[in-house]
Amino acid sequence: MLMKPVAAVILVAAMLAAQPSFEVASIKPSDPDTQLKVDFAAGGRLIVTHATLRFLIKIAYDISDDQITGGPGWINSTRFDVQGKPPNATGSNPETHLRLQRLLADRFQLEMRKESKPMPIFALTVAKGGPKMKQDSSPGDSELKTGDGRGVLTATRVGMPALAGFLNEGQTGRPVTDMTGLQGKFDFRLEWTPDSSLGGAPAAPVDPGGISIFTALQQQLGLRLDARTGASDYFVVTRAELPSAN
Repeated sequence: MLMKPVAAVILVAAMLAAQPSFEVASIKPSDPDTQLKVDFAAGGRLIVTHATLRFLIKIAYDISDDQITGGPGWINSTRFDVQGKPPNATGSNPETHLRLQRLLADRFQLEMRKESKPMPIFALTVAKGGPKMKQDSSPGDSELKTGDGRGVLTATRVGMPALAGFLNEGQTGRPVTDMTGLQGKFDFRLEWTPDSSLGGAPAAPVDPGGISIFTALQQQLGLRLDARTGASDYFVVTRAELPSAN
């Protein structure tokens, strides 16, 4: 029997009042000659260039493109540069996501409704032969660095939920849920050929002979993406306004 979507009673924006915020933040129109780039820098700082509001929502809430609907048309086309610095330049990456959620609510007047429905997903699991990543228990923040759309991901002290969150961001075309069962954090490097049809157009020419992210995960990290159907949250944008000048 088909399940009906269940709407959240409270708007997402209404739950942000108690969340941490950036001490200093800027949002500016993006130079059309720049490229999409996301840097979760040390100390909880955030630097994003050439991003749409839709993309900012994706990284703020660790969701895929398929999990966002509604809103004015400009959220898919108008691009911004965003920078945020937390108090005393401290904070972990999860806190950075929360600060970005608060920033979007404050500056874009973003309001969303969260619902849940059955939809196709990918389960991130361990491939036959086991993981091929180096476990890292050293102190310090987690760091995920991308290669400007060239299909390169370098990770330092990163857990599997964070990797699943990255894969949500237009890399696979479906929501990704961590089902690896792997605890702790890892160091790894992942290289693949981006698929521009999934919403993340590469900044560099695509290599037609390159490997997909599905193959790269299995060969390089010992992980795999299993297609499944499961209940997944999605967000309905009910309000969004162009931000005022800084």
